[in-house]
Amino acid sequence: FVDLIFDEHQRQKPHIFGMEMNTRKAMKFVLETRMRELNYYFSIEELNPSFNSGPDDKRRRFKQTIVPLFQYGRWKVSESAKDVIAFLSEVPNARYWDIGDCLSYIPDLAPVIGASVPHDWKPEEYVEQFEGTGF
Repeated sequence: FVDLIFDEHQRQKPHIFGMEMNTRKAMKFVLETRMRELNYYFSIEELNPSFNSGPDDKRRRFKQTIVPLFQYGRWKVSESAKDVIAFLSEVPNARYWDIGDCLSYIPDLAPVIGASVPHDWKPEEYVEQFEGTGF
């Protein structure tokens, strides 16, 4: 997992990199040691979920942050992101919500997405596509 983090960071060169607070704390020593070994340093933004971490909370976070981005055409997914596309095609009946949970941190890592909407703007009324699911 640590090698994957460093390989992807070196390959993608993101302007910001984030980890959930508990994961970051648990891996702090390992990550800092690896940074010294490779002489490759980068900052890690600590992400704090605004809800608890149960499966229902992951769905709620996804519904409140990501669904509107897609609904109003503010975010597109590359065809190369096959895992993301597979997950999105299974929503709202996805068995595992880890990818959705990761996606729900997008506004924390790219706040420009939310900041570009005027504060007095009101979205069109939301229409549920799957009755009773919120999606």
